[in-house]
Amino acid sequence: MSLVFYDTETTGTEIFFDQILQFAAVRTDQDLNEIERFQVRCRLLPHVVPAPAAMRVNGIKACELNDSGLPSHYEMIRSVRAKLLSWSPALFIGWNSIAFDENLVRQALYKTLHNPYLTNSNGNSRSDAMRMARACSILAPDVLHVPKDGCDRQTFSLHPVARANGFKHGHEHDAMADVEATIYLCRLLTEKRPDIWSLFMRFSTKAAVAAYITDESLFTFCGFLRGEPFLCIATAIGQNERNKAEWYVYDVGVDPEPLLTLSPTELAGRLVQFPQPVRRLKSNAAPMLFPAEDAPATCTGWEHGLHELDRRAKALQADATLRGRLVSAFQSLQEEYPGSPHIEKQIYDRFVERVDEELMEAF
Repeated sequence: MSLVFYDTETTGTEIFFDQILQFAAVRTDQDLNEIERFQVRCRLLPHVVPAPAAMRVNGIKACELNDSGLPSHYEMIRSVRAKLLSWSPALFIGWNSIAFDENLVRQALYKTLHNPYLTNSNGNSRSDAMRMARACSILAPDVLHVPKDGCDRQTFSLHPVARANGFKHGHEHDAMADVEATIYLCRLLTEKRPDIWSLFMRFSTKAAVAAYITDESLFTFCGFLRGEPFLCIATAIGQNERNKAEWYVYDVGVDPEPLLTLSPTELAGRLVQFPQPVRRLKSNAAPMLFPAEDAPATCTGWEHGLHELDRRAKALQADATLRGRLVSAFQSLQEEYPGSPHIEKQIYDRFVERVDEELMEAF
């Protein structure tokens, strides 16, 4: 399977209503050797108003937005789809792509009457190089130099990280230049810690993640809290019955025994206190997972020792009642959002039925 690194430049950051103006991608082999590249721009849709800040960042001039020599948005998305399908099956990787670029690509496909789930269906899978960098900043801080912003906090924005690690970025915020920067940083990781890179590749598929967290009683999970990465040693306690890709894991750094006597209201209240015992893990979003024994000493719960953490995990696995109560309490805290009247926001309301897929293909 080949790897496809991609990036977009857009009219803004509103995923449901902004549009892609430039798409770029590079296809490589497993060793990150380039095989082929592709890029395309398009005209502005007549109903989209570009955000001035976005135009400042990507450097696209107002006169270029309606250049008659550029393809329409529909024509561009058709060509992007055709190219990506010709490269499939593949592993799709971007920088912050799972949170941003992939959603823009999905929206573009959805709005042009195509199946939106191109990057994680029909043998394709996905990962996110920024999540890899965040995990490395804790697990292997010697791999990448992560600079700090004006508030003395680590910044994982692509351009500062790329520059801090020696990449000569000639055209920042150009989609193809950003793809090249992402590949450059991934090559550093493969050269310095091929073992970590291998784990990242392994957990790019939903099936591999599900198999690992159900087979291993303990594992290290890298999550993100208010943009900051953290590590915890966890065990899986359940699955969302309405969304099979969503799992719930318990941080065994928190002793589960005191939770046994809590009422449902008290239990729900405890779950929002720090340290939070239960966290969400999305098996289809390339989570960062590692063996428990590879967790650094700074990892939450490490001070209790693996023997004690394993005992807690096994106690939880043996207590289906407690696991069920924890899952129910966690789900009770999740906010229910009403359906949107805007068609653009209805993309995740339901899957496209087969009869509609056939009509879309015919169109």
